[in-house]
Amino acid sequence: MHWLFNNKVLLAIIVSTFLISILAYPFSYNEIPVHLNEWNEPNLIVKKYIGLFIFPVFMLIAYYLSKISIQAFYAIYLFAILHAVIIYMAIY
Repeated sequence: MHWLFNNKVLLAIIVSTFLISILAYPFSYNEIPVHLNEWNEPNLIVKKYIGLFIFPVFMLIAYYLSKISIQAFYAIYLFAILHAVIIYMAIY
């Protein structure tokens, strides 16, 4: 099995995204834009606790689903990348 699919690596990524969300929470705005239109204006805005913690929760769900299907491993990495984008949008 490839080292990226190791359970310890996946749990470390999930825990680190939760920690990053907790650390970014006091520095983020009350509302986070999660979608931009073609003129680069936000057209979908969520509260900061939803925006910061939704992808780590999805990653945790995907981790438990990975016991059933190998494809769920890829979802964890996809959610980690999307979480990094949301953190960037929340702070800057």
